[in-house]
Amino acid sequence: MDLLQTSRFYGDLDLTACLRPHKSESGSLKYLSWEVKLILIDKIGRPRSLKRGKTQDIVKQLKIHRRFGSPEPSLLEMFLCEDSPVSLKHFPSPAVFEVMRNRADALQRGKFGYKILPFQHGRHDDKDFGTFTVQHPFSHLQTISTIVRPMRTPASGAFLELMQVLGEFADSRKSLGFFVIVFCKDCRHLGSIRMQDDAICPNCGSFLVTQ
Repeated sequence: MDLLQTSRFYGDLDLTACLRPHKSESGSLKYLSWEVKLILIDKIGRPRSLKRGKTQDIVKQLKIHRRFGSPEPSLLEMFLCEDSPVSLKHFPSPAVFEVMRNRADALQRGKFGYKILPFQHGRHDDKDFGTFTVQHPFSHLQTISTIVRPMRTPASGAFLELMQVLGEFADSRKSLGFFVIVFCKDCRHLGSIRMQDDAICPNCGSFLVTQ
């Protein structure tokens, strides 16, 4: 959020997206943003790092997103299930479901969104191979399930300024295909990587994801 020199906000927008309207639709660009959390699920479905007591901190961060000008601040919770016949098949376990329910109640009261993505990697020669997820109950084309829909407000303020900067950077890249715009906290430069690339800054070589 402090990429802009004029910004008075600090912190991260973990993930943002800009959606262009379909040719058959009228309207302007649609912006989305998420606070992203990763939770590990072991081979028998038990959660690790469930962050039970972090719900209010998540709500507090989403309130900052809203003041920043984000139109649909939401939580995206990603559940990485260890490779086994049980962990993904029986998701969510009772312990996970209880935390999800409490999260959903708190986020709904704050009029924030809540999405979940449970997934699993296969294993081949002791290496991750492929990505698997559970079938969406209403759409075979979706992998993310919406638990709570956010209140939508017009994009405004510093968020719109940031989107303009990112849009100009994307236009300057002048290449085809999907790519991700990244911001490196070490060299403080914008860069772009392909969807399948490792999360490494193309400018200074630093890892973009902290463990």
